[in-house]
Amino acid sequence: MSHQPLRFEPDDLATDELEFVSSPPYSSSASESERVIQATPIASTSARTLTDDPQPSSCTHFFYKFNVLEINLGRKLWGLSMSAYGFNDIVNGTVQLLRECTHVVQLTATLQGKVNVTSVTRGMVEEVTSVVVVSDKVDIPGPRTPVGAYYLTDHLYTFSIPFPSYVKGGMSPLPPSYAVWTPGVSCDVSYVLKIDVFRKGMRRHEEKSIPLLYLPKSWPPRLPFPEGGLDSGTFDGGMITTIPLSPKFRGNTVRNNAVESPSFELSLPANAFVSSGFHLPLKLVINCPEAPALSRLLCQHIEVKLVKQTRLWVKNNRLTGGRETVLSSAVAVTSDASREGQVSCQYLLKAGESGKEQTWRVDGAIEISYIVRVSICPPCSSTGFLPSYSHNEVINIATEPWGGREREVRQVSASYPALGLSNSGGVSRLSQSIER
Repeated sequence: MSHQPLRFEPDDLATDELEFVSSPPYSSSASESERVIQATPIASTSARTLTDDPQPSSCTHFFYKFNVLEINLGRKLWGLSMSAYGFNDIVNGTVQLLRECTHVVQLTATLQGKVNVTSVTRGMVEEVTSVVVVSDKVDIPGPRTPVGAYYLTDHLYTFSIPFPSYVKGGMSPLPPSYAVWTPGVSCDVSYVLKIDVFRKGMRRHEEKSIPLLYLPKSWPPRLPFPEGGLDSGTFDGGMITTIPLSPKFRGNTVRNNAVESPSFELSLPANAFVSSGFHLPLKLVINCPEAPALSRLLCQHIEVKLVKQTRLWVKNNRLTGGRETVLSSAVAVTSDASREGQVSCQYLLKAGESGKEQTWRVDGAIEISYIVRVSICPPCSSTGFLPSYSHNEVINIATEPWGGREREVRQVSASYPALGLSNSGGVSRLSQSIER
């Protein structure tokens, strides 16, 4: 069957039935309420050209207007309420003094980061631990005029402050913005940009603080372990660690010396470092040659979970609180009972959601760690003669897959923010609020 194209006769297109509507007006620049879709890759935070942005406003830019000055931290690229920065990123901005701000002899910009741990007892603050993780100050260059001249008003002054790689005075990576609340103790990791205006004589010294988000990406130091590689001989020589699980007997458990208790062995990648959202392979082997039925019985009562652990310290390194959150449960992939009295089970454990988890710590204040928790509890009818088993194995989690760091650094000479971290815990409360 052939299809004939539709043909319209001239009489079918009556001109009196056509409505001609003029096209809307177009311009080369978008209004403040419109978004610009860029065909070229978005530049990193460190590559923003602030002085070339036409008419910055609080709708399109992180633009802060105070009584005596205006601060611009660049375009809103990531849909967050605060300006966000990635690993080794640079805080670029401009400062403009308004006409009321005269006789200015010095302008400085300071990047400050602090970890505050607060312990509360019966509604009263008991102890507060404060750790400064970064405090870098730069002088904002003034006008090229004779020595002793003042900073000009209605003139843009630029500044750049890089985020350091490590905590001040240590070798721990700079922590991300974070906030957590537990019964009796809370912790807040916050970053602020402080602009100081020094004026001559008895004039008022101006100091303005703007909160920032630091969301650094992290990458595994080596290739990921294959999900099906625990049984392969290719990864021998220390790549796989095998841990025997110790039995735990209850006080009323009757031990039968004639029959040995089942033994458990947990196998997983040694010094595991997995990317957030990826799977970690695990293997559990149950051996009970004298009572083969027990191996199959206990195989049905295995639980493997990934637990996120938050621990907080106050003064004198005293552990004051913590919180545990179950992120995922392992899924059984295969089960092999071909050998008499032995059952081998392989699992895949997902490391949380993609880009939302990261291992980090600040000595003496806070630690975020991840634990593979294995527990084997016999059925209630067997607790009188069978022990239980449990084991906690600490692993490391990075936000990004292996191999992406070099590519990103080559493209933008820095790193984009790890946006998933903005929702992984509490959003950093604005303890350093914007001063008007």
